Amino acid sequence: QLADGGSQLADGVAELASGAAELSSGAGQLASGGGALVSGANELASGSAALSGGAGQLATGARAAATGGAELATGIEQYVGGVNGLIDPTLSGGAELITQLDQLVTDIESGEIPIPDVEMKEEMLAGLAELKAQLTGIGNQLSVLRGTGSALAGGVRASADGQAQLASGVEELAGGLSQYSAGVAQYASGVSQY
Repeated sequence: QLADGGSQLADGVAELASGAAELSSGAGQLASGGGALVSGANELASGSAALSGGAGQLATGARAAATGGAELATGIEQYVGGVNGLIDPTLSGGAELITQLDQLVTDIESGEIPIPDVEMKEEMLAGLAELKAQLTGIGNQLSVLRGTGSALAGGVRASADGQAQLASGVEELAGGLSQYSAGVAQYASGVSQY
């Protein structure tokens, strides 16, 4: 029995030595993994800080673009307002002139303004009709120009408003990334203490 006990003791010591070796190996792996975790956390902190910095620069650029877009919209609105300020009286004057031409044609046709030569009367009426058509065409073109200018000003203003909304969103993103970066830095600091 003593021999059996000695044999069991020897087996137990061998198992103890094997377990101690496994424990030592596991501790080494844990230390290596901890080092990798610290290294990874530091890299994550560095990367998130760079991401936050880039988002900040993007936010600055987006805000500058929004400011430029708003200035452009204001300039175009002023320009279109000035052009429309010239077009409106021209349209009114053209419409009044067409009314006067219609009255002149009516007076010639009715004989209130007598033109004894029939051929001359026909040429005059044809000339007045051509003049009226040209004035009407010019008025139509000016109306299209006025509408197009107003649509352009409205589109540029909508674009500027969209740029401002984008800039606000990017600024919020940059703020969130800055907070995330600070949290990752705290995490990396905490991990390196263990």
